[in-house]
Amino acid sequence: MEHTHDYNVSVVPASCTENGYTRFTCKECSYSYDNDIVPATGHNAVWEITTPAGVGTEGLEQKICKTCNTVVEEKILPALKEEEIETP
Repeated sequence: MEHTHDYNVSVVPASCTENGYTRFTCKECSYSYDNDIVPATGHNAVWEITTPAGVGTEGLEQKICKTCNTVVEEKILPALKEEEIETP
């Protein structure tokens, strides 16, 4: 039996890695389609020293997305030598 589609509309916002879209789903038969595609926003990442290097101990610097907290990149910070430490 044919019918006229009566749609529920839901908006899925774009994220850092996934496109956003508007989904139209028929209330009667569940037919659906997506429209109004919005491109993924990309990560908004900044570098942070998450573990400072110490004498004889490597540190860690991470590029972390401020939107989704994903670690995008990492750098190992070389361990410090005793002579590199300032004394008061």
